[in-house]
Amino acid sequence: MKDKIKTEFENRLKHLLKTKLSSGNLIKAINVYAISALSYSFGLIKWSETDLDALERRVRTTMTSRRYHHPGAAKERLCLSRTEGGQGVIDIHNLHHKQVENLRRYFYERADIDNRYEILVHVDRNYTPLNLNVIEFQPISQIRNSTDVIDLWKQKPIHGKYPHYLGLPCTDKEASTIWLKKGELFPETEGFIMAIQDEVISTRQYQRAILHQDISSTCRRCHQTAESIDHIINGCSTLASSDYLSRHNNVAKIIHQELAFRCQFIDIKTPYYRYQPNDVLLSSAFKLYWDRIMTTDHTIMANRPDIIWIDKLNRKGFLIDIAVPLSSNASRTFAEKIAKYVELAHEIKAREKLKEVRVVPIIISSTGIFAKTVTEELKNIGCQQLIHEISKSVILSTCRIVRKFLQQS
Repeated sequence: MKDKIKTEFENRLKHLLKTKLSSGNLIKAINVYAISALSYSFGLIKWSETDLDALERRVRTTMTSRRYHHPGAAKERLCLSRTEGGQGVIDIHNLHHKQVENLRRYFYERADIDNRYEILVHVDRNYTPLNLNVIEFQPISQIRNSTDVIDLWKQKPIHGKYPHYLGLPCTDKEASTIWLKKGELFPETEGFIMAIQDEVISTRQYQRAILHQDISSTCRRCHQTAESIDHIINGCSTLASSDYLSRHNNVAKIIHQELAFRCQFIDIKTPYYRYQPNDVLLSSAFKLYWDRIMTTDHTIMANRPDIIWIDKLNRKGFLIDIAVPLSSNASRTFAEKIAKYVELAHEIKAREKLKEVRVVPIIISSTGIFAKTVTEELKNIGCQQLIHEISKSVILSTCRIVRKFLQQS
């Protein structure tokens, strides 16, 4: 029976992985359709810890064969919930232990009112996985707590960087994992960005330091520093004026289009990658500038924020500037943006006779980490509903940058 159940489980899993489902729907299908083939046997057939480990390993290897899971990525992520940064596959160990415990509880409760159940409890001396005669037998204690799994993930020197940043008090975890919760990416793309977050992409530094290959770790493009994943997604000088700028502009386009639509400068919205912002949009109630140098009475070096939005009706102004740094630099970048444009804010406030001019830094890390301050700033300009679209655009751009980089010899 074990062999039959395993075969059915594997066939269902392979069948699902051949579909064109989005990542979120694929995981739901695996949980409902594939793992259910196993769950009906829990409590009836004896599954050892080794058996359960083999089943979970089979899920990982099968997903790896379809490039939905990187072989070097943290295996803890597979069964963590998507709101915690995982993929959300049901933990087979926990499912087994919970089902055994629930069945045991059912038999003990029925034994108090039905003599037949009492007899079964008395005679079951390890004949079934329930082992009803042993009262102190508690498989529930073996359940893996998500907090323990996250702590184990954080302890890993390479994999643990992403959960460390995700767990910081200043990080908005809900906003940072919204792309996972929505589950709209292709499974292959989701697996790839997770490999980037876990820093297991085969860069030259990874090949030299982790795989112990006898090659140079110098970047293949700029030939200046070591080719790490952080260098590829944010630090290579040859990508600054092209790929990094495009990723930055995509975020700015999303916000600019939302403001233009709300101010009735445009009638319909288009996908952000097709949107072409106008340099200046004016009406009797609003002004909206895109990447425009502001002429001032005094010399101000920082006079070109990404977006300037002036609300004449409420006499408020917003200097919106976007950055997509590394997760380790996000807090510092936010503070730098505030200090950079404070002088320009005073100048515009006096010239336009406004009550208030706010500097609004929109900082999202290249791996999708949002700080709580950023989500608050998006609320201040009424764009909090754009968090998912912004996050998705950054994630896709980062994947595109890394794929394009690695294709070059």
